[in-house]
Amino acid sequence: MTSSLFVQSSPISSDVEDEFDRWYDTVHIPQVVARVAGVIRGTRYVENPTSSEASATETVRRRLTIYELDNDDVVTTMDSLLAAMKDGSLEASPLIDREVNPPQISAWQAG
Repeated sequence: MTSSLFVQSSPISSDVEDEFDRWYDTVHIPQVVARVAGVIRGTRYVENPTSSEASATETVRRRLTIYELDNDDVVTTMDSLLAAMKDGSLEASPLIDREVNPPQISAWQAG
């Protein structure tokens, strides 16, 4: 079976969305793939409004990154991810919203 990590995150404001996206695509995802055991690829998605009402309001759109794993041992991969965050192997960004919409990580397995 194939497992993946789903990470939802948001920039701190709509003013920094482009900078946040640039950092995530050119710094964060490559670092995760290079430094977190088991991660082979990351693909990022930007939330689209699902109604005309939602698209008319100026809100920060949530991001979803799907990290594909080369194994089904999500516990070890999560431990490696948390260790890399803690020891500074992964560059932190002040652009990540950690208060209103903090990052959320979940593990999924193909069924």
